[in-house]
Amino acid sequence: MSEAEVSQFLCVLIKMGEALQNSGAEVFRVEDTLNRIASAYGAEEVDIFVITSSIVVTLTMPDLPPQTQTRRLRKSTGNDLLELEQLNALSRRICAERPDVDEAMAWLEETMKACRSYSTGVFYLGSVLVGLGFCLVFGGTLLDCLWAGAMGLIIGLVTRFMDKQEANPFFSTLLAACCMALPAYIAAGLGLMDSPDAAIIGALMILVPGLPITNSMRDIIYGDTNSGIIRVV
Repeated sequence: MSEAEVSQFLCVLIKMGEALQNSGAEVFRVEDTLNRIASAYGAEEVDIFVITSSIVVTLTMPDLPPQTQTRRLRKSTGNDLLELEQLNALSRRICAERPDVDEAMAWLEETMKACRSYSTGVFYLGSVLVGLGFCLVFGGTLLDCLWAGAMGLIIGLVTRFMDKQEANPFFSTLLAACCMALPAYIAAGLGLMDSPDAAIIGALMILVPGLPITNSMRDIIYGDTNSGIIRVV
């Protein structure tokens, strides 16, 4: 590879790492994937540092000086296990076939474009079903489940609106929880709900970051303490 090709190859690695991170991959998976791709292309030395908000890759190819690229990751939420699976399959294909750098970038872009996206209606339907389903798990009656579904829809509406405004995720979550709980307390005060606790907890499960918490523990176990602590916070 020439220096220009190495620079472009670094762009492929950085973009792959960013896509993996944004789809919900743990830090170990991101670093291991980039290491394997770089080694498949004959890298003499690869130094990769990944945390939830940044990726730094230093690559040393034969007879060339080290090159480094850094990417600041600004997407703080979002998990797509199907996209993660497709990216893993792509990384294995790149390692096996070792295409030209331009072709590898084209494969990555095609994979990202092919990833499934959901319509707004499906997003809201998911919010309703999650609230309804978890309320049932927590012992709510049918009436409570209907209220929990409605409160889940409120969370979906508020979250979607705040995302369009590019609001801070912390305040978006706080506002969604408050807007959801207010009608629940009013309904409970009017006697329109049998078990308000089950309905509120069921709807709140939409806002519980289950996968990030799980990944944070996995990062800490693997020794990626910084990323693990950041995810927990």
